[in-house]
Amino acid sequence: MAALNYFIQQTAPAIPKVIFITGMAGGGLCVLWGIVAFAGHKRRVWAMLTIIAVAVVMLSQVVHAWLVSTDATSMSLMACS
Repeated sequence: MAALNYFIQQTAPAIPKVIFITGMAGGGLCVLWGIVAFAGHKRRVWAMLTIIAVAVVMLSQVVHAWLVSTDATSMSLMACS
């Protein structure tokens, strides 16, 4: 997740910092939970909570971006009428 997030940040630097920070922190925590699992810890609650938190933050940012682009598109379509 962290590597994918870094690649996206390099290819599209206009992406908000919230997404970058959330992706890097979520990726780091997922690596930590993987190490804990290899050490013999059987519970996966923290890994699931990390994925849920990252998904909620990223989804809220994506929905906000969609709403902004939809408003701009609808305004340009209204101007063409």
